[in-house]
Amino acid sequence: MEEAYKGWRYVNTLLDYMFDEAKKRRENHVVAPRYIFRGVTQRFFTSSKSIQEYLKKNPGEIVSLIRCKANHFKYNLTEKDIEELGATAWVKAQRNYYRKVYGEFKKELSVWQNDSQLSPKDTLHSIVSHPNYQYIIPQYIRSGAAVRLFKQQNRTQNDYISYIRNLIAETKSRFPLDYSTYSDLEILADIQHKGGASCLVDFSTNFLVSLWFATQDYATSIEEMGYLYCYDVNTDAIEEDSLTILNKNKERNTIEELILETSKSTKFNGKESYKFWLWKPSNINSRISRQDSIFVFGIEKFLIKEHPVIVIPIPFEWKKSIQYVLKEYFGLYGETIFGDTSGLSTINSKTKPLKTQTQYFEESYLYQNIIEDNRFKGFELFQKGTSALLKAQYDVALDFFCSFEGTNYAYIQKLNNAVHYTERNYNVLMILVELFYSKGMSLRHSGRISEATTHYKKALNLNLNILHDRILDFSTYNSDEICSVPKGAISVRYATNKLFKILEDYIVLLYDSNHLFDAYMTLVDVLETLRESQTELPANMELLISTACNEIKVLSELMKNPRFREIDLIDTTDISTNKSNAFCKVLNIYFKQICSILHNKIDAISIEESEELSILNNSIRRAIESQEIIDSQGYKQQNSVFTAWNLCDIKSVTCKNLKGKPQIRKAIMYLTSLVEDCQKQIEGRKRQEIY
Repeated sequence: MEEAYKGWRYVNTLLDYMFDEAKKRRENHVVAPRYIFRGVTQRFFTSSKSIQEYLKKNPGEIVSLIRCKANHFKYNLTEKDIEELGATAWVKAQRNYYRKVYGEFKKELSVWQNDSQLSPKDTLHSIVSHPNYQYIIPQYIRSGAAVRLFKQQNRTQNDYISYIRNLIAETKSRFPLDYSTYSDLEILADIQHKGGASCLVDFSTNFLVSLWFATQDYATSIEEMGYLYCYDVNTDAIEEDSLTILNKNKERNTIEELILETSKSTKFNGKESYKFWLWKPSNINSRISRQDSIFVFGIEKFLIKEHPVIVIPIPFEWKKSIQYVLKEYFGLYGETIFGDTSGLSTINSKTKPLKTQTQYFEESYLYQNIIEDNRFKGFELFQKGTSALLKAQYDVALDFFCSFEGTNYAYIQKLNNAVHYTERNYNVLMILVELFYSKGMSLRHSGRISEATTHYKKALNLNLNILHDRILDFSTYNSDEICSVPKGAISVRYATNKLFKILEDYIVLLYDSNHLFDAYMTLVDVLETLRESQTELPANMELLISTACNEIKVLSELMKNPRFREIDLIDTTDISTNKSNAFCKVLNIYFKQICSILHNKIDAISIEESEELSILNNSIRRAIESQEIIDSQGYKQQNSVFTAWNLCDIKSVTCKNLKGKPQIRKAIMYLTSLVEDCQKQIEGRKRQEIY
């Protein structure tokens, strides 16, 4: 729990820092920024200025490294001089200098933290404001090809282009079938993601994926900071940048043509800078898709100071906690980031620390027990069914699901009759939830409503059982037992998220098929089960379910359904929620007033002057006002909770069933129009997304 708490604080601190920096840089811009991200685990490069300053003061160090005479250098070394002395000596001098500066920096930082108990935000600002930070912050980004060519002396731009051209030609000649339809860029992207050195520099449109890359080395002995680059690529608002988005027409150009275009310098504010392309590839392989990859490339190294890049340092001590949060709450870890065989090789390379058996189990337990233990036969049938369902091939999907269920019928029956579930049983049960839910969707879209209802109900009940039993496991948890709370937490989180998706689809199905009483009782049963198991619900979920119950009750009253006569509306005033959903309160007042009108507790003729209408109007006014609140920093924050509520069915049934009672019908339609207007005002004032 402590690891999760620290991890969340660190992630929030990094986000706050990024937004604070973005605000400073965009004070005079109306257009919102749009960032891409790149995470690096440790610092492989230093500004040439820093190295020169250090070598001027300590020329003997570089001399001893390259075994040359001291009088060869004098005291006015340039970067070109050092490069000519040999790449190996240059790299060693770089690393020695960095370790010296960073070592001193770390000592001071640890003293600050121990003495003053700095918050994460204060720690980050202390790092950035430290005098030595200007020496340890990365100054530029280079592609893998540039790093590889760096080892050669007297290299030119032609050497760089020749290397890329030869790499593509060799790939096409050795693997003609695999790359016959690929463009030069697509070949390079595939090579890049399989570990090759290309001219492309990886970025991601996903902040969390890049954060994973910046913190993945927490288990190594190299205690160095990670860095997160946040690059604003909204070119509509960037007047001083030489970034150009590569359009579809140019994607098929040869890489030589594209790179040569970047060698033409352009002038901004009287300064020359090299052009860079920004390219978003199609999903060439699963890893590019999983990592939300986007690439920057050009002929020169990418200098940070020439582009609107925010560089965020990540202290080594934060990395483990951040990795914990990314894995446990966002499902980001090696196996999901690298989703192919090449990726499997990458995460098991000789530079990676050896995992214990416990780590292997915790990272892949959702799949390992099902596939390796062969608990399900013909698991590929389930996977094919899921694929067909995503393609809207419902009959095909249903055939695969039925075949899978039939193949494992005896085992499924054994699970259904079990009194107590083991840890591994829960993994299998979650697959069964997916099976029943997927079958329900396939049957529903095939028009077999009755069978679909049965399978939705199976999935829902099984989901509730998982939640109930797993939370009981937590309440009786003993640290000496084998049961793992973190692993159990994953199954609870999965079951909670899946529950509300199944519930939404199931209620709509019952609603559309006029099984209102079944829909009502299902919602009530879910509420009671969740309260009994003390499941932690998403904000306002209890209020939303209760409001849906009240809507069904009112709809049934209008339809004169006798099964609802003894059911009272649910009082939502006692429901405790994390946030107040003002619109749900308006709805519940509205539902109560409709019931009062139908039961002749309100004179329908004088509804416009009634006290109840005054209560509704005041509630509507407060709901609209509460949608916009000024926070402590002075920014407007708007209520982002669910407000879309379809009242068409109530209007339709009112018009149809109350034809003989025009005054009552008029009163209900009048109330409905007020509530719909309220919803429109709230929806219209909702905050727009930044992108």
